[in-house]
Amino acid sequence: MLASSRRTGTFFIGMVGFVLGFAVLLMTGSASGLLNLGGPKKSNAKEVVQEARAEHSGVSLVLRGAIFSGTETRVRASVTFGSTLSDTRRTPERVSINNRAVKLTGFGLGSASAGENESGDLVLQLPPLDSSAQSSGARIDISSLTLHWPDQETTDIPGEWSLTLTVPKDLSSTLRVEASATQTVLISGIAFDVRFIRSTTETILEYAIPPYVEDLSQPRISSRGDTLLPLFTEVSGVKRLAHFRETPFGAEVTVDLGQLSVSSEGPPTVLVVRSAGTFRRLGVPIREGAEAQYSGADVESGDPNLLISSTVGFSASDTYIGGKGPTIQFLVRGAWNRGATPVVLATDGSKLRVTSWTLLHNVDPAGKISTGTSMVKARFEDESQLERVTLQFHREAAVIDGPAPFKLVPQK
Repeated sequence: MLASSRRTGTFFIGMVGFVLGFAVLLMTGSASGLLNLGGPKKSNAKEVVQEARAEHSGVSLVLRGAIFSGTETRVRASVTFGSTLSDTRRTPERVSINNRAVKLTGFGLGSASAGENESGDLVLQLPPLDSSAQSSGARIDISSLTLHWPDQETTDIPGEWSLTLTVPKDLSSTLRVEASATQTVLISGIAFDVRFIRSTTETILEYAIPPYVEDLSQPRISSRGDTLLPLFTEVSGVKRLAHFRETPFGAEVTVDLGQLSVSSEGPPTVLVVRSAGTFRRLGVPIREGAEAQYSGADVESGDPNLLISSTVGFSASDTYIGGKGPTIQFLVRGAWNRGATPVVLATDGSKLRVTSWTLLHNVDPAGKISTGTSMVKARFEDESQLERVTLQFHREAAVIDGPAPFKLVPQK
């Protein structure tokens, strides 16, 4: 679905959250799918005026401008709604486009997406033009639009919107690209393959990381005195594509991958906790809002320094994970269970339903990230289930610094 996306200062992977001061968009990376972006990117590239327009089923699309390069095509369009779609009751707020409804002619391979700029224009992020577009042209054909109404309803509108682009006269120089050779760097014994691809509108840093490693901070690049942060990052499995503003052709690029989190393998870490006894010792009834701080004596087996506290809550929704009823949350030191669900066992050995788990990393005023805490929440039915709770955690993660900044040189 082509639609605008919202950027946030917290990024989540599954149900694991990292509270950081930057925004990263996670996308599927599928070459055939249409990916979400948060609107147009900023660069010094010159926009080519466009004049194509198409109207069908009361929706008009008018192309306003386009930016072309060897790694992307950015098309800016305005959307207007006819009287058949705008009445005294409501007007569509926006449109989105399903990838199955889009056909591209004269374009190369790649993914596509849509967003809105500050002026409310629709911005289509498309693959680069094919060299044949100089003689044969480039066209966007759309067979269906989805209207989004203020009451959150959507309506699919079939139609035929065919938009022909005005192509730059000197397409060969517009589509110029250069790349560095792939360089292997070692971080704590872990090999990373890194290279960059450069066009007239952007520099893309391409690297792959093992599945047990996560990036905790954004990579940075610098070239000829300019230090840049990514405009957005695509994630597809272990592959990362960090998109930066354009850098000068022929210039070296210095790369700083930032801090990373590396998860360990091995047997689970097990804690056996007398949770109900802890609340009784503190004279705190086990009810919503109750909190208990653990001491070493409350941990029957396992490392007593890992466990910090428990908080009792209540899920009021039948549709929430685990259903309606009381919950208990355990706060432990360290980052655990990245990509896997912790196990919580009741007194009789039965599994309690885990409703959420979260990893929180600490960030100091200088932006340095360190391992923080993990929280796991589970549903229980009766206090007797909390007399002896067993917690099983896997994959403890350690925060490591990336390699010292290293240089990538464009191939000649």
